[in-house]
Amino acid sequence: MIMLNTLGIVIAISIVMYLSMKGVSSIITGPLASLIILVSGGFNFTDFSGTYATGFANTVKGLLLLYFASIAMSEIMMRAGMIQSIANWIADTIGADHVVMVCIIGVGILSFGGLGNAAYITMYWVGVVLCSKANVTRNHIAAACMTAAWGFSNVLPFIPNNANGVLNNVLKTGADAGMISGLATGVVQFILMSLYLTWVHKKLKAEGKTFDSWELITDTSEDKDLPSVFVSLVPLIVVLVLYNFAKLSIISSMFICCIVATILGIKKLKSDWYLAWQKGFTDALQPICKTAAMAAIGACIAITPAFKALLEMADSANMSPYLMTVLFVEIVGACLGTAGGAVNTGVAALQPSIDKWVGMGYDIGVIHRMIAIGSMGLSALPHSGGINSTIAIYKTNFHDTYKYIFVTVAVIPTITAFLVGLPLALLGFK
Repeated sequence: MIMLNTLGIVIAISIVMYLSMKGVSSIITGPLASLIILVSGGFNFTDFSGTYATGFANTVKGLLLLYFASIAMSEIMMRAGMIQSIANWIADTIGADHVVMVCIIGVGILSFGGLGNAAYITMYWVGVVLCSKANVTRNHIAAACMTAAWGFSNVLPFIPNNANGVLNNVLKTGADAGMISGLATGVVQFILMSLYLTWVHKKLKAEGKTFDSWELITDTSEDKDLPSVFVSLVPLIVVLVLYNFAKLSIISSMFICCIVATILGIKKLKSDWYLAWQKGFTDALQPICKTAAMAAIGACIAITPAFKALLEMADSANMSPYLMTVLFVEIVGACLGTAGGAVNTGVAALQPSIDKWVGMGYDIGVIHRMIAIGSMGLSALPHSGGINSTIAIYKTNFHDTYKYIFVTVAVIPTITAFLVGLPLALLGFK
């Protein structure tokens, strides 16, 4: 049964990858893949409907307000002219053609401040405006924004990301856990991702791939009416201050940001200000459902015999704890299609082994960092709910966008995990 179930999981995920590249929505591929996975594991249709629906509903519950706030925030700032103002200032200061590095560094800074979704959603639209000014396609800008949000910022120590939050709490580690391997991996990822996307940008320009998404650009024919760049940055500053210093939740901080952006941008929003909120909320529904459709696959995999066998294998494997940690979390991420799920499931499954390893003299901080590093990479394969939802939020399509995301968020993190972070851990660097 375990072999049949494993084959079923591989076939199901392969089908999702193929159909996603063909443009088939995760709303269709998610249930189809989950049914194959559970049937191959000996479950019946009732098990499928109950498990899939529960996984779907739990994901919606967790993401609803977060996505509402994030997307409404970017929509309000776009309609109020704030996104255009920030983009104009960047174009005048360093040039629109530097859009790739602007997005990578911009999202990185906002992610370091704990903005999460708001970072890569808001900066994406700045990137789109810059692409229109540089007259180059926006297909690679999704990868540029996700490079920071889903890449190097998630493996670094000291950063208030999901992995560090969970692991600090569960393992009782400090902000500097696994500092050397984390810093080295993050820096190498930043360099490789930046070099790759800069090369892609030049290649697209050389091929004459011009900007063709003018319907996404708010009319800026009267640029003199745009708010100043300082006023435009105030909502983002408000989020950073409320989250990091007032210690409000990220959702509360972003909703307050929406109110602040509405007040500051009322001159352009006028009496139709509520339409920006309404469109933001409406646009959030599709990516939420796409994320839930894929996340529910992970919920189905988690109850299968094959997954339980994987957990047992991790507990009994005879290899370096650091190597075992990275391998196990990478595989869990590939199965579940989510880095957050890889961290939560990985640390819970490995906890008994971790206690044993620490007793043998292995460093708990390094184990923390190996989990964080291992969670990025294979969790970003085409069946990832987060990838699918982000593509939907960006109003682009899988075929044009994912090939760049695959290199920056899947390939480079996986390579650096095994060739940078893990070797440093094995050499004894903490």
